[in-house]
Amino acid sequence: MTKDRIPYISWRNGRPRFNPGVSLRAAGHKSCDLRHDDGSWYSFKEADEWSRRFGAEHGKGTPSNGNAYAAWRSPVHGFVYFLWAGSSMKIGFATNPWTRASQLLTGIGEPIRLYVAFPGTRKDEVRLHRRLQAQHVQGEWFRANEYTLEVVHMAMKEAEQLDQANARSNREQI
Repeated sequence: MTKDRIPYISWRNGRPRFNPGVSLRAAGHKSCDLRHDDGSWYSFKEADEWSRRFGAEHGKGTPSNGNAYAAWRSPVHGFVYFLWAGSSMKIGFATNPWTRASQLLTGIGEPIRLYVAFPGTRKDEVRLHRRLQAQHVQGEWFRANEYTLEVVHMAMKEAEQLDQANARSNREQI
């Protein structure tokens, strides 16, 4: 695959840019550079993964909110989910993980089950991907082993603690 063949992505001097077509622009999507929070550019692999995720989430150009890239980078709340299939676990983000799990059933030859989902953001998902980098298989799939399960359980506890802290904060503001 060459760099100019990733859907939704154009390349300027070796740097990726989200470049929506006419229908996506009409739906409210805007062009933007694909960069990390620290300003570094996405690699070819990261741009490809971003494009695949965007395509899966937005299908025929139907945005969930105006700017797809802003949605990817902003703390939009939804669920961080963990799908289990065979010896692998998918870690993803979706506003409806149950629908997402059913969408993936057709693309995988093994039964998939939703292991767990908890409230979170895309940034939470990315943090988990980084924590599990040594267990990475492909895309958002990781080896389902003891270490991965330990990280999943730690993430669940962190989400629960954050939820409890937010609940305390909300009570204090009342």
